[in-house]
Amino acid sequence: MVDIGCGDGKVLFWAEKKLGLRGRGFEIAPLPFLLSIISKYIKSSSVEIRLANFFKQNLQDANLIFCYLFPELVEKAYEQAKQQCKPGTLFICNTFRPKQLEPVKIISDEKNKPYFYIYQL
Repeated sequence: MVDIGCGDGKVLFWAEKKLGLRGRGFEIAPLPFLLSIISKYIKSSSVEIRLANFFKQNLQDANLIFCYLFPELVEKAYEQAKQQCKPGTLFICNTFRPKQLEPVKIISDEKNKPYFYIYQL
């Protein structure tokens, strides 16, 4: 699993603990990155978190990409994933989604508001 714009890493830590996934995250902002590193050591997690711009990273080995990004970045991230990743890779967006595409699944919150949009590359 790759979390692009991973913030404090909580999605990565959850996926590792609850789903048994190996994770890698990229965060460009220093403060959330620092918080994620502190959490990683407190939780004794094996996730890999890098202070880096994910647009400059190669995502070809990802089989699941998660993002919670501003709308204009979601579009760009989807295009990057589509170019670099294998067919079948899952691309999951929290809240914002690529507008021109129909997701294969939408997961809504308790008020039936779309929360996660799932795409398959």
